[in-house]
Amino acid sequence: MKRIVLLTLSWIAVLAHGSLAQVINGPSTATVGQTLDYTLNSGTIYSNELWSIMGGYVVTQSRSGTLYTVSVNWTSSGAGKVTFLSNYNPVAYKDVTVTGCSTPATPSTTLSATTASCGPRTLSYSGSPPSGVTWYWQTSPSGTSMSFPSTYAATTTGTYYLRAKANCGSVWSSSYKSIVVTVNPYPTAPSLPTMSGNTCGDKTLTRAALPAGVTWFWQDTNSAGTATTNSNLNYIANATGTYYIRAQDNATLCWSTTSAGVALTVTSRRGNVTHFYRRNWRSYAGTG
Repeated sequence: MKRIVLLTLSWIAVLAHGSLAQVINGPSTATVGQTLDYTLNSGTIYSNELWSIMGGYVVTQSRSGTLYTVSVNWTSSGAGKVTFLSNYNPVAYKDVTVTGCSTPATPSTTLSATTASCGPRTLSYSGSPPSGVTWYWQTSPSGTSMSFPSTYAATTTGTYYLRAKANCGSVWSSSYKSIVVTVNPYPTAPSLPTMSGNTCGDKTLTRAALPAGVTWFWQDTNSAGTATTNSNLNYIANATGTYYIRAQDNATLCWSTTSAGVALTVTSRRGNVTHFYRRNWRSYAGTG
């Protein structure tokens, strides 16, 4: 109870200002969301020191000799105050005028996309956003995603947008910059072929039915192959190994990023064995 009474009296003194001097150094204006530093160095080491913030909160505080430092994040617009207390008695204060967030301007930049004949295209912008503002990529003109502040990988054809957000709060630009991008996606990798169940001799691999607009090509034992010579339903494997099939888009000629492979063992058939029997003939010579 005594501590509460002392603290209340201290706040009355702060509100009245009394003979306190504004010896706290730091900005006298701030914007909601900003984090600013304030210092006090009166040449004195204080006991039970305490920073009190009106309109924000303490992020970090430290002391080095007689230098006291506090980082304040301002959360409310209006009249703010930074007060330094020792043993619950106010030592110094600083009035701070805190303003709310203003609507940021539409990004003033040039948008571009990397050149890629197949697969995603990376979107980027030139220059940098102004102080206190971050630019974010969006997939809709009213998007508010904060996942992509610098670049964006476009995986489908369409229009992509760049909007500005004020760092001091959830205030977005009313308009946007946009870019139209054409993306040739990679086709989906083929499903695994089936394999014949014979124990000996060549193995027969069979692919599934082809999806629309795509052809699957057998690549022998090359997982990254791009051969377009064999798209037959079946493939004959005559040696042990892993055999692959890969997809290609008929229109864009883009290849799937992976192929489907089947590992198999080929056991050769045993050839016909002919047994030769050698007969030894003995000749007997008779005398007449």
